[in-house]
Amino acid sequence: MELLPAIRKSIIAFALLPALLYAGIPPTLQSDASQRMTKDIMDRAYITPKRIVTKYAGCKNNLIKNEHYLLERGNGQSEMNRKKCCIMTSTETEKASLLLDFGSELHGGLKLVMGSSNRREPSLVRIRFGESVGEANSTTSNSEWKVGFSTDDHAKRDIIMEIPRDGMIEIGNTGFRFVRLDLLQNNATISLKEISAILRYRDIPYLGSFECNDQRLNKIWITGAYTVHLNMQEFLWDGIKRDRVVWLGDMHPELMAVSRVFGYNEVIPNSLDLACKQFPLPNWMNGMSAYSLWYLINQYEWYHQTGDIDFLKKHSDYISGLIHLINEKVDDAGNETLAPARFLDWPSSGNKAGVEAGYRALIVWAMQDAHQLSLKLGNTSDAQLCLDIINRMKKDITSQQSETGSFINGHRWIDGSPTGLR
Repeated sequence: MELLPAIRKSIIAFALLPALLYAGIPPTLQSDASQRMTKDIMDRAYITPKRIVTKYAGCKNNLIKNEHYLLERGNGQSEMNRKKCCIMTSTETEKASLLLDFGSELHGGLKLVMGSSNRREPSLVRIRFGESVGEANSTTSNSEWKVGFSTDDHAKRDIIMEIPRDGMIEIGNTGFRFVRLDLLQNNATISLKEISAILRYRDIPYLGSFECNDQRLNKIWITGAYTVHLNMQEFLWDGIKRDRVVWLGDMHPELMAVSRVFGYNEVIPNSLDLACKQFPLPNWMNGMSAYSLWYLINQYEWYHQTGDIDFLKKHSDYISGLIHLINEKVDDAGNETLAPARFLDWPSSGNKAGVEAGYRALIVWAMQDAHQLSLKLGNTSDAQLCLDIINRMKKDITSQQSETGSFINGHRWIDGSPTGLR
């Protein structure tokens, strides 16, 4: 009889198990939620404009009224009383526009809360996001990149769309600080209760800090930390505007910033996992051999910062396979043929001799880190192979061809004359 209460609790727990597994998911979605639903891991916040940079209210200054209401924090809800709304009007010849400043660089979009219009149909507007006033006011050219024009490359920033008479609507997913809104519909009047920026970010504490007696340097540091913070989306992007993808080379300085400012964060291991899934061996990371070298360096730095041996073991096969792939590309004389296309960074791209020298240095750096990783993983044969590659790379190169000429004893020769390394 004494077992009955325990048995009763077990039966109740078993009966409640489905509800616990699907806690918070609407019942109508629970049957196949695991197959079709993915929860958003990012946090959202709505930010009121800090100021109105400029407006165009027509030659009689009567196309915009009560714009100051847009600077007040709202509740995000459209209301039937239609009080405290900014009124924008257009005629046959003049169109109202507003340029708003949200005070800081943000990643996300825009939320419009409407307060009715003079027509039942939706109204046509143009919304332009910009990281500067100039960009928010600029014309878009996508077919041809031209000076003085902006593009929608990777993230749509210039949008012409219809907005509803009432209710609310969300627009955009890009990096911006400024937003320009133009009413394009002829003879239309719209009421805007709220215009809020949507900040999409990770709500995490700043564990690291920097402070000195130079306020400008302090501002540079916090701006850099915040830039990396914004790049910490579902995965670690190179930028919130473009390219918005995981680049293994760009990841290295970001990884160093994340580990020092925010400590451990899942965005790093998740991004490394994604990279291996997207570029299985024998492919190079991001299609570039240098970025596979950065992968090894990133793995070393992340383990050095976190000591996460389980994550390192998870990648042991990829690390070992990459070491052997690199080994196949370095001959006994120290000549390496990782890939004909070379890329270190954009500023050095024109310096072919510098790129070649940088590649050799990067290989040695990556093999030094891979050697340490192999030892941590207990793979002594791979550790020795890394040392063998390093020793081969240190040999004098007697004849290495490139697009710009021959390399002899570390100097670039063109037309029989040495130029040296720039």
